[in-house]
Amino acid sequence: MRARENPRLTLLGILVTMFDARTTLGTEVLQEIRHYYAPRGVWVFETVIPRTIRFAAAPTYHRQPAVWTDPHNPTVHAYVQLFEEVLGDGFPSPVHE
Repeated sequence: MRARENPRLTLLGILVTMFDARTTLGTEVLQEIRHYYAPRGVWVFETVIPRTIRFAAAPTYHRQPAVWTDPHNPTVHAYVQLFEEVLGDGFPSPVHE
């Protein structure tokens, strides 16, 4: 993709989204992602974005972002945490492949 479409494209890392901690499969997939990619120098964000129906439905039912209509939603909190992780110290440089 990068070579064809955008040679300056860089990878910041892998962000796990739509995560459901209630399932064994979700937890196992997250562990496998971290186990496989971290040793290869690919950043795997500590922040995991959970799947919640209320977050997904906010734009449809309220016609506003969930951050405005449901600021205490776990998914909203996870995106704030991601923002802090990206802007905070210790975030690695983008991976150039």
